[in-house]
Parts: sequence; structure tokens; C-alpha cells
Amino acid sequence: MHNLLHVYSFFLTFGPLKAGFQKISGIGESMEPEYIYEGGQCRPYPIQGTKNKAGRITFEKGHGYLNPFLSKNGFTAGSRISLPCSIIITDKNNKPLRIFAFDSGMLVSWEISELDALSGNVLIDKAVIEHSGIYELTKL
Repeated sequence: MHNLLHVYSFFLTFGPLKAGFQKISGIGESMEPEYIYEGGQCRPYPIQGTKNKAGRITFEKGHGYLNPFLSKNGFTAGSRISLPCSIIITDKNNKPLRIFAFDSGMLVSWEISELDALSGNVLIDKAVIEHSGIYELTKL
């Protein structure tokens, strides 16, 4: 029987740094439309409004050889992330299926997993980034 849990995988890039996460949530954006009223019409006509506040992406259970959230100010809430970031979703053969990106953001909260002297990876239990807007680069 085919295991549906292992059909897709994804990884995150911050400039040249690459990290893997078990779970990423918050990919998307929303907009609140504005309405205009045309003369003689009983119903309002929706038009594109302004985007809602910046989005938040939550990364959970991650690892990498370097901490991708490190900045010149260290690993601290409020650190600016100025490297271009992308989330690459691949199939089981590592063929890219979709790529989402954001250009800048800020680390708003983080937690690390318990420390293990036998592991050489940086473990990130949870990190939350507030970004200025996410967009899809390509849909293959």
C-alpha cells in the first residue's frame, strides 16, 4: 500500500543556507475587498482592496547544519531576515513541484529542541517569521 505521508517533501532556503522542517504552516495571503456603488445598481461591486497585515509562517521540527535564522544580531526575536527565502516543495523523486518565496521578514518567536551531544545538527523546535508578503514563483 502506498504511504501518503511520504509523497511530498519540502525544504527551506535562506540565501545559500538550506534547512529541512517537518511542518510549515501559514503559507498564503488574504485581502479585504473594497466596494463601490454604481448608480442604478442595488448591489455593491467589489474591487481589489489593500492586503491585510503581513503574514506569519510557522516552521516546526527543523534541522540544518547551520541555523538558517541566524542574523548579524544573532538568533533573537526581532532579528531581520534580509536574505531571499524560498520554500521548495518536491515529489518523492526530488522534482520541484511548487516554489513559494518572500524577500524579507522578521523572526518573531523561536524555540529549540532539547540539546543532544550525539547530534551534529542544529535542531529548531519552532520558529515564527512575520513577512512582508509571500508569492509563488512557479507552478510546475
